[in-house]
Amino acid sequence: MNLHRWQRVGALAALSMSTASLAATLPEGMTKVDFSAGMSSSSTLWYQTATKVPIDLQLRRGEYFIDQQFDLGVTRGINEKTEVGVAIGFSNKNHIKADGSSASQTSGITFYTLRGKRSVFSSEEHGLDLTGGLEFKYANDVNQPWFFQSPNDRSHRLSASLDIGKALPWGGLYLFASPKLIYRTHAHPEQLEGTAGVVVPVSNAITVSGYYHVIKTAAGTDCFHDPRNYDQFHNLPYGPKLSDSHSGPGAVVSYGWDEHLTLEGFTYVKLDGMNTDKSATFGMNLSYVIF
Repeated sequence: MNLHRWQRVGALAALSMSTASLAATLPEGMTKVDFSAGMSSSSTLWYQTATKVPIDLQLRRGEYFIDQQFDLGVTRGINEKTEVGVAIGFSNKNHIKADGSSASQTSGITFYTLRGKRSVFSSEEHGLDLTGGLEFKYANDVNQPWFFQSPNDRSHRLSASLDIGKALPWGGLYLFASPKLIYRTHAHPEQLEGTAGVVVPVSNAITVSGYYHVIKTAAGTDCFHDPRNYDQFHNLPYGPKLSDSHSGPGAVVSYGWDEHLTLEGFTYVKLDGMNTDKSATFGMNLSYVIF
């Protein structure tokens, strides 16, 4: 699973959407720099509808995968209602054997992203933002088996989402939701994402957010529907065109030192899915605002 700030959540996608969806667009002339570091740890279990099966007959018990992702993004306020951003992602993937040695490793740039956000309306109690993004994926690990990456991870993406917020009249609580539609190139099926949760202010500097994230694919192949298709998915140029889906809870803890610097810690756990690995993701994001 790739982690990147501009999905919000993907997964890093879903991962910090809870805080990103709360923030209004940056004021004109203001710049924000984000650096995210995340890690996803996958066991060799694979979600096949309601059951979990070994990811590959060649893998042995105790083996697992680690995907480390590092993202750098810059956002600029164009006017009081519009902001634009760019981001780049770098990943390091490891297949670890049961004895702790590395079976294989690959690293490199995984994506470039262009993003725009427009505030439709905002007030102290309500907020609605429209976000569009274009993501260019790089298959630097094209020679790795497809299960070593996220399914459908090698396609370029065009996305559109709504960020909806509602302040509650007690305790400073804030509800948020963000439906998202993703179009993917190279004949990969379209994808729907949804995130909903609540933000709880703990103090003037600390907020805690909890959310639930869902990803559904409009169509695609079930890799376990016909066992004869299983081996054919290995080393495809643009990855398998799977009907992948997953869902699970996540949390974000945010600490603002001052008006410039904010540190976030995030986590996301897959509780269910189809054609996807069983994994947990966690990491940190550092934001610095330049006036």
